[in-house]
Amino acid sequence: MKKKVLFDRSVSFEKNKFGHCVVTIIGQEIKGEEEIERLESSGFVLSQFAKIILTSGGYDKKHRLEKGKRYRIALIPKSEIGDTVTAEYMKYFGKKFGYEIPKAGIMPRIREAFSDEKMKEMNLETIIGFHKPIVAYLDHTFIFRIDRDLYDDGLCLGAALWSEEMDNVFCGKEAFAFMVPSADA
Repeated sequence: MKKKVLFDRSVSFEKNKFGHCVVTIIGQEIKGEEEIERLESSGFVLSQFAKIILTSGGYDKKHRLEKGKRYRIALIPKSEIGDTVTAEYMKYFGKKFGYEIPKAGIMPRIREAFSDEKMKEMNLETIIGFHKPIVAYLDHTFIFRIDRDLYDDGLCLGAALWSEEMDNVFCGKEAFAFMVPSADA
């Protein structure tokens, strides 16, 4: 029997002037091992690579959120970006809307915020965190991803192998997470 998943009910969802979903999360300055415990005890699934990222020396203080701080995260749907997904192109898209590259620590909080139903409602299978890549395993770099419960194996915090050309990891039902600057909060 699957464990009941506990979602953060304090999270708010809204649409901004660009029509992007904006979610507000509260920062928790949690170390990697604590993240794993927190998410798994709440019923979420973590991929092996997500655990490696969280326990590597790469997931350090510069990737964690400030405790108690409010963060607004905008999701840009893949359909708006088109077929080309490269690091430079994603930076361009962030700047086009005035968004910033987020800290990796937003991804566990987003995982806690999005139920399977909310992701289905938004026609999303995956949310990709375009944070600075983290060197975690055999000198490979990764970014976090959030996956819907597609195969009855649980709502997952996963990882994608980072490359400058990311096209190969997308199916079209993704959104990319960016930080809304605090001046716009």
